[in-house]
Amino acid sequence: MRRLLVIGAVAACASGCGAGSGSGSLDPQVATAYVEAQAHALCVVQKTAFQTQAEQQAASERAQQDSGLTADEFAEAQAAAAKDQALRERLSDRVVALCG
Repeated sequence: MRRLLVIGAVAACASGCGAGSGSGSLDPQVATAYVEAQAHALCVVQKTAFQTQAEQQAASERAQQDSGLTADEFAEAQAAAAKDQALRERLSDRVVALCG
């Protein structure tokens, strides 16, 4: 059941956060950095009672910045996640591993 909730959160983020359409395959290093950043952000959101939506958004933005990806790379990875079930499952598995 927890995995389904995580997959739902991943899918919501992927569909709601996508920007632009990436062409070709995603660089494996970009994919790994994206999965790590998003997994950490989702764990923080899952474990933290934010006072405001702005605080939650700021935590997500910090995770993006901490990923080391450029804004374009992050957007490309988000677009790829919206289309790539395997990438979403990889992210979901990482969230479960990190968050328990």
